[in-house]
Amino acid sequence: MAGVAVAGVVAILSTTLWWADRGETLTLGVAVGSGPSPVNVPLSFAGTLGTTHGHPVELTGVRAIGATDGLQVEFHRLKDGDLGTYRGSLADAYAVAPLLGTRIEGPLESPDATRIAISVAARRPGLYRLPRIEVSYHSGWRTRSVTTTLNMCMLVLSDSDYATYMAALPAAPGGRLGAQSEALDRCERN
Repeated sequence: MAGVAVAGVVAILSTTLWWADRGETLTLGVAVGSGPSPVNVPLSFAGTLGTTHGHPVELTGVRAIGATDGLQVEFHRLKDGDLGTYRGSLADAYAVAPLLGTRIEGPLESPDATRIAISVAARRPGLYRLPRIEVSYHSGWRTRSVTTTLNMCMLVLSDSDYATYMAALPAAPGGRLGAQSEALDRCERN
């Protein structure tokens, strides 16, 4: 009988400690790029992962939520440097590493925060959207997740339409391409 009572106390104590361990909270900041992109050419933009109190967490998963069918999404850790928006193969211009398994330390605003890149591309012309991403991480004794709203819109153009767009830029900076651009404007506003 005493063994059962001890086991019950240990179970209650373990459960209490599990709930009491709030662990660390991960925060994610993203600067979303914009503008048309040609077919099959990735558009990458920067993000930062940090912790609320500076305690380390381990990244266990990253996924795109609600992405338009046909939008390819990749996540990378930037080994050094920072990234605004970059069009083209990220590996050709930046030192990148896989994001999963990364140990994240330091607040979002600190130099110890983890710099990430989110790369998107599509194989067909059209308007693509990436509304949210979810990041899962291990903190304390629990696995947690945080979802961030991006509302990223990307207009993917055929090679000829993209060449026309680029040729028109010197005459009309920020110029758009008629109905396609109106759709992009609506997407960016919603």
